[in-house]
Amino acid sequence: MNYDETLEFLEKARTKGSILGMESIMRLCKELGNPEKYGKVIHIAGTNGKGSTGAFIEHALCSLGYKVGRFTSPAVFMYEEMWKINEEPISRERLSSLMTKVKEACDRIEGNGFPGPTVFEIETAAAYLYMKEEECDYSLIEVGCGGLTDATNVVEKPFLSVITSISMDHMAFLGDTLEEIASMKAGIIKKNCPVVSLYQKECVNAVIEKTASDNDSKLHYAHSEEASIIEMSPKGMTISYDGVENKLDLIGVCQKENYVLAVEALKVILGEDKLSDRAFMALSKTKWPGRFEVIADNPLTIIDGCHNEDAAVKLRSTMEEVLKGYNIHAIAGILKDKEVDKIVGEVLPLCKSCICVTPPNDRGLSKEELASICGDYCKSVEIADTMHDAVMLCRRRYRENNDAVLVFGSLSYLYDAILTLST
Repeated sequence: MNYDETLEFLEKARTKGSILGMESIMRLCKELGNPEKYGKVIHIAGTNGKGSTGAFIEHALCSLGYKVGRFTSPAVFMYEEMWKINEEPISRERLSSLMTKVKEACDRIEGNGFPGPTVFEIETAAAYLYMKEEECDYSLIEVGCGGLTDATNVVEKPFLSVITSISMDHMAFLGDTLEEIASMKAGIIKKNCPVVSLYQKECVNAVIEKTASDNDSKLHYAHSEEASIIEMSPKGMTISYDGVENKLDLIGVCQKENYVLAVEALKVILGEDKLSDRAFMALSKTKWPGRFEVIADNPLTIIDGCHNEDAAVKLRSTMEEVLKGYNIHAIAGILKDKEVDKIVGEVLPLCKSCICVTPPNDRGLSKEELASICGDYCKSVEIADTMHDAVMLCRRRYRENNDAVLVFGSLSYLYDAILTLST
């Protein structure tokens, strides 16, 4: 298949929707020669922080000379970024080649009378196949939704399981309580495989501890309360942890948790009691798009993929520190299956104005409905037809040194802000 044919194949698979369960992905991987059994897989689950934690680990391992594959979802800026080797997105040609092999496997499966795999199962199988063919030293695999029944959980013996912050999200799929959600996330813990988890709410810790114990898996906790943020500004932040003060390019209260978790995960991965100066330097230079990322000056413009209540609480804390003294003007776009009221209720009380847009997604909440909710938390609320219109409106209006524009909500629409500012 060429690239256009690849996209057509994937779009057809997308119509199957999302189906949690392991039978289909196991069948597909078997048809491909079980690539998930290759190498050292680092499996990452959690509600928030998977991307940043993975980015810290990825950049550190690459800087230490290892060949590192990584699979993340969803794509933020370009589809090919979901599959990376040493931080470089897969080429369209290579993706088409991989997907041709996966399609042939899908055709054989359907030819034998079984249902065709979903698009995420196809993307996951392609990731494992890619990293096997590239002979990666380490393969970082990020869970799509949950853990226990997520397609990525087809891996039987991960080198390490990593669990980030767990909070309420995707309740329709994962459960209505933190314990139920934690149980799904903890499903990536496997027999006699080590796990590093963020130390968090006691009810979550209890689930993780029991799952690790039941699987005879050694549990290592990362205690973010042992770290401190020395300073934080739009230019970066300094964190003190494990006897080292490190100036990070990433910004945000939430990054303290992700940084500490990555440090502890790297210790287990590398078999070290203390990371080297080279590893700490790599952590300081880690970048991960769409997480309190400054994308422009005049006015200061920031994007943040805040898409649930926990992320909104942490975003508010970051705003209170980094944007102290600024007049903050928001651009908001959120998916309709999120806890919209709780998200905007945290962020908008700190904002002078808000422009609402509809994310370009079938699940996007209409700008009119969003504006109605935002009006309870912000005095000046209006709508714009597109992200381009909203960004350009802000750039014309807000030109003072103490003006800041915050584009927040669904990750799926953040790239439009960057595109607008680059043209």
